[in-house]
Amino acid sequence: MPTFADACDAVLADPGGDHSLYTTLAPIYERLLVTAEARYDAQVLAVTERVPTSARVVLDAGCGVGRLLPALAERHGAVVGVDDSAELLSIAGDHVAASEGVSLVEADLATPGLELDRRFDAAVSLEYLTAHLHGDDLARGLATLRRHLHDGGTLVVDAVADRRALAEDSPSVFRDERYTAERAVGVVDAGDGTGDLVRIADYRVTDNRTGEGAVAREREPIRTFDAAALTAALRRAGFRAVDVDAGVVEDGALLATARV
Repeated sequence: MPTFADACDAVLADPGGDHSLYTTLAPIYERLLVTAEARYDAQVLAVTERVPTSARVVLDAGCGVGRLLPALAERHGAVVGVDDSAELLSIAGDHVAASEGVSLVEADLATPGLELDRRFDAAVSLEYLTAHLHGDDLARGLATLRRHLHDGGTLVVDAVADRRALAEDSPSVFRDERYTAERAVGVVDAGDGTGDLVRIADYRVTDNRTGEGAVAREREPIRTFDAAALTAALRRAGFRAVDVDAGVVEDGALLATARV
């Protein structure tokens, strides 16, 4: 499993490299989530209210470091976490080691014709699908979920509506015995007339023993949706009975429930 020291070493060795929370900086991502307990509790409550208790096999699409997997497994019996980041799945594997009924699959949901070898009663995708898959990739990702749900299955998916959903206490500071890492975040318009956003995060890493420091920057494009656009995307993928709520998990975000 990658460690916080590994992430800091990577920035110090190559500040201009392609660093992101989903690859080399995954241990920092894990630490960020630990500080967001209120959001995690809201996510668990939202999923509990929207996924039927009768669902026995649940897919977590874009499971990341696996924060939701133990709660899903405890409630539904079996859960499969899918993510395309080997680094995040490595951390997830450690988190779910003591949980029965959890399996992990490394796969890109936007891969044309992707098959996961089983069908699900429900699928959940929070902080991943609509934010990180764009255009045809989003259409393929939704189609993959639709194809892998049983008739009558439920999908719960969120989407960014405006920049409030991307707000963070800034800067965030993380330390161990050797390193200090600071993360400062800004959000700007994409500038293409779509209303989409770009989250810009700067990471300043300092070696506490030597004083050596370096700064890396991550630019993450985020697609935004209103309720009509999110509903339309789900209906185009073959979902029906789409309900969209605003501000359920956090301000500036939408949460949709759809059925096959």
